[in-house]
Amino acid sequence: MSLTKRVPEIVGALLTVFLAAGCNTLDLGLNPNQPDKTRVLSDPASLPALAEGAMHSWYETTQGSFGEDQ
Repeated sequence: MSLTKRVPEIVGALLTVFLAAGCNTLDLGLNPNQPDKTRVLSDPASLPALAEGAMHSWYETTQGSFGEDQ
């Protein structure tokens, strides 16, 4: 087999190795924007927001979204 016919295979293999070596890991650790249950329930000011979010999610699930056509 000639070298000219193998060039796409070699370029594809090199590109695959290059892209695989350039990938970062997705280990982000803890999400600071997602508080845990103890932090949410310890702050009295966050309880109304928690209840409002729960009611909003429940309403969207049962009745549909608040779209422009509503």
